[in-house]
Amino acid sequence: MKGLGLILILFGIIGVIYFQTSFDTSVSVNYIGKVNNLGLMNDKLIFTIISLASILFGIILYIAGNRSINNDDYDEDDSEYTPKKSLSERIKEEEDKLKSKH
Repeated sequence: MKGLGLILILFGIIGVIYFQTSFDTSVSVNYIGKVNNLGLMNDKLIFTIISLASILFGIILYIAGNRSINNDDYDEDDSEYTPKKSLSERIKEEEDKLKSKH
């Protein structure tokens, strides 16, 4: 997920830069010159929003990819990953050992 997040962030940044700097919304008309096309302005806005959403979703995936499963609750030498004994169980075992010595 971390790699996909980085790809989405990269494409989102490229999209925002392209649509805000290079996407021309004007068209040339005879005898008047250039006029702004509302359809192209709407396309520019929509694609900019999609690019920003891609950046946001990429950041979420990148953060989610950084989280790993905490294996502190399992013994590493067991192939089946049996849970470790709880603290109270370990204390009870130590108490039993001490009682058996006396």
